[in-house]
Amino acid sequence: LILQKLINLHPKSLLLLDHKQKTPLYRAVQSINCSVVAVVHILKAMELHFSGRSNPMAMHTEVDKDLVKAQIRRAIFGLQEPCPDGQAGKEKIASPLSALWKVFLHPRRVTEYITRQLMVDGDTVYSNAHTLSLSQIILSYLSEGMNAGSGVQKAKQLVHQLGDIWTKTLVLMCSAYHGSVQNISMSMDGSSFLQIHAAISCKAPRCITELFMNLFPHDLQKKDEQGKTPLILVLSGQLPSEQENNHHIIEGLTRIDRSIATIPDQQGKLPLHIALDQHLGWTFGTKEVFEAYPDAVSIPDPITLSYPFLNAAASGGLSMTYMFLRSDPSVICRK
Repeated sequence: LILQKLINLHPKSLLLLDHKQKTPLYRAVQSINCSVVAVVHILKAMELHFSGRSNPMAMHTEVDKDLVKAQIRRAIFGLQEPCPDGQAGKEKIASPLSALWKVFLHPRRVTEYITRQLMVDGDTVYSNAHTLSLSQIILSYLSEGMNAGSGVQKAKQLVHQLGDIWTKTLVLMCSAYHGSVQNISMSMDGSSFLQIHAAISCKAPRCITELFMNLFPHDLQKKDEQGKTPLILVLSGQLPSEQENNHHIIEGLTRIDRSIATIPDQQGKLPLHIALDQHLGWTFGTKEVFEAYPDAVSIPDPITLSYPFLNAAASGGLSMTYMFLRSDPSVICRK
């Protein structure tokens, strides 16, 4: 209530930086004492401010929804507005998303956010949790669940134990991906917000993406507005520095649902075609995409009309070319 009154009195303060170049949103995400409700209040107020609806003088003006979405994303990712004269903008401010990633990736943060060691059915998952990062705990625990065939149940147990920090993660990532918080439910039951797409788009740590994949396995076949499944999204957005992390994501996606390798994008390109377009190495995800749908080697790229073995040979992937031809030798005789 106090926070809401302060926001109403000083809406412009939502965009101000403190002495450490941190925004109120960053502080709300970072603080264990700040609830998810506070984060949602700040995000909603920012959206109202960007749309001009918080200003009585601007109530009847036309709202550029795309511009509002872009500003919400910039605020969450910590990007400064570019200078109007085309010069370089100010130094990048601290990203609220980076505050979340620190929670999962830095071992010393675990005890700050988890008031007790992770407990499942009354048993301690790790007695030395204080020496591990939250990401290591989650990935190790999920891998045990995969071996036991109960990944979904274990993911739900972990999410329950993570409490507020997980709900903050859900709200912030979905808000960043969709550029809005107005229609995002606080319930974990909703699956219409493309949480897996959001995690990949926000370049979330592997543990977060793995949790989403286990929580929402039916979302793996869903497409976003550009007609991309989570697999196609991660394949088409490859950067050299991200290949190792993305390889783990590709491996997880194809392990949970092999059929996603059969779903094309809007141009008709299969995931294997896209992996080859991106010059993705055999050991960085192409192997998993091929093994999930070997018949793709018999289907030409709908744009270039080349078979996968030709694209692999053109990029110097001799081993890959051999694997494709061994899977279907007849393609070498096709026109």
